[in-house]
Amino acid sequence: AHYPEIQGWDWSLGAPPPDYCVIKSYDAVDGKPYIPPPPWGESCLPACEDEMDSCVHPNFCWEWNDEVQKSVWDMCMGLFDEVRDAFYTCMDTQRQSCSGGGCLRISQVCQLEVGLATNADFEALQCKKCNGEWASWELKTIDCAQTLGTAECRWNETTGMAASQPCSQGCFWELCQDAFQECQLSGGSMVDCGNQTQALNQCRDCELLRCDERCAKSACE
Repeated sequence: AHYPEIQGWDWSLGAPPPDYCVIKSYDAVDGKPYIPPPPWGESCLPACEDEMDSCVHPNFCWEWNDEVQKSVWDMCMGLFDEVRDAFYTCMDTQRQSCSGGGCLRISQVCQLEVGLATNADFEALQCKKCNGEWASWELKTIDCAQTLGTAECRWNETTGMAASQPCSQGCFWELCQDAFQECQLSGGSMVDCGNQTQALNQCRDCELLRCDERCAKSACE
């Protein structure tokens, strides 16, 4: 990059805007510059992307407390460590009796069972909003998508897996597997159901079918 000589520029603010850049190398796919796909899907508006990012990665979780010399996240992890063994025992038990989308909320069940959800310090620190072993990433992204300020970006709980959700991570395996199986039970072929399910924004990155490369695609049916 070539930076112009700007008289009186305050370099504490960083470098000034460059006059131009020389691109020496770039990643390409099919002979074209590679552009990473939008993190929450093609249908998620840029403003909604920022809101999703700030919701799933809240800045307050990393705020530093000078008194205890720890971040909020560190304090949340300390509280979790006190019930870690009981929490994972609960999770193992819950996994044995849940299936598909029903498994998404078992972390909430276990937070209650081991007393983490009702712990006054855990609540005061808002640890439920921070990422950690105590939380389900999938459930958190759904909760964030359901509360987006822009209506056309919001996850529609009424339509659920029956429609493509505008802002979503690439694969909710439990939910997408359920949708794939329901399609087959309704008489759809494996290939058609795989394509139909992957067309949903929330299932776009799910590998629902894997055929031997030596076989024709029709062999998956």
